[in-house]
Amino acid sequence: MRGAYGSKYKRGKAKGPKYGKRGIEASTSRHKRKRGKRGGKKGKNMNCFNCGKPGHFTRDCTEPKVMFNHNHPSNLYVSSCLMLAESILFWTVDSGATNHIARDRTAFVEFHRIPKGSRYIYMGNDASAVVLEIRTCKLHLRGSRTLYLYDVLYAPEVRRNLVYVLALLQLGFNLVFVGCCVKIHLDNVFYGSGFVLNGFMVLDTVNVSINYDTSIYVVQNSSTINDSNIITWHARLGHIGQDRLYRLARAGLLGSLTKEELPVCEHCLAGKATRLPGKAKRASSPLQFIHSDICGPMNVRARHRGNYFITFIDDFTRFGHVYLISHKSEALDCFIRYTNLVENKLSIKIKALRTDRGREYLFDQFKNFCDEKGIARHLTIPYTPQQNGVAEMRNRTLFDMVRSMMA
Repeated sequence: MRGAYGSKYKRGKAKGPKYGKRGIEASTSRHKRKRGKRGGKKGKNMNCFNCGKPGHFTRDCTEPKVMFNHNHPSNLYVSSCLMLAESILFWTVDSGATNHIARDRTAFVEFHRIPKGSRYIYMGNDASAVVLEIRTCKLHLRGSRTLYLYDVLYAPEVRRNLVYVLALLQLGFNLVFVGCCVKIHLDNVFYGSGFVLNGFMVLDTVNVSINYDTSIYVVQNSSTINDSNIITWHARLGHIGQDRLYRLARAGLLGSLTKEELPVCEHCLAGKATRLPGKAKRASSPLQFIHSDICGPMNVRARHRGNYFITFIDDFTRFGHVYLISHKSEALDCFIRYTNLVENKLSIKIKALRTDRGREYLFDQFKNFCDEKGIARHLTIPYTPQQNGVAEMRNRTLFDMVRSMMA
């Protein structure tokens, strides 16, 4: 048995890794070849970049990491201004133009293309430039005002952006030329101004200022225009109110900002505006008019797994009932409970119900119940929640109460 086993071991007939030296060597060599380019014995001929010793890579080095000092300068200077030999950010006020004309697309907000070669702009020297698009431009004037220019002809071959004066006059703007500047007003409200630059009257926008000592235009970063401007700080701090700006200025947190009146901010008017509640005649007796609305879903469910609530408010007394529900389909059950409760207490019938056009108020069972009880339905116009302002304000009041109790 020993001789037979020895002969088989020497021949290496078995292919498995447990039999024969040749079988083991062959399988090991094949396994090493599969490791690819980074495998093999390359690491033995290379020096470690960390300790300098051969036989291993830097990632396998056991020596402490060496910190290299390349003698970099400790101070870093960054320029916040870009010097341009020719700028196309200026808009020239031109009383002789017949249209608004633009040579760049930086201020465009919307456009529609026209067939190339279908429209041209003709100059005073009989030269022509092709019009590629007709666009609407949005110009941010200094002083937080925004000026929209409609039907602007986009012609890259023109050397300047031109503002058509007659178009502004037709929109109701008043342009007053005083000395070397122009004042733009709309309904006695100051909109912006312009100044003379190299013989041209240009608009004063927020992203451009001029170095009057040279003929080079300077385009400045908005963060370095004027740190003492109350409008700049008002925009940086998320359009906060004037009183908070004064408190921060007194604490010395707003640089060199002094106490000055904050002008009207168009962005605040557009972003913080709320719809006024609809004007309606107040009810003259209890249960003459009921307001209802469903609010939800909430992020956190109640103990009985409810994540909505429905309100019923009497228009005369403004006394309301709140019911927690799990689904909007439970609106009918809550209304039946509310109707039975208040009619039994006051011995008065509900006359009318005002709701929005949610599906929970418009399905057939709800309509049939109102018809049986003789309750008139008042439905709001879509996307006009102010018509149901009593219920909407009650939802807001409830949210404020809950937040205050949880704080």
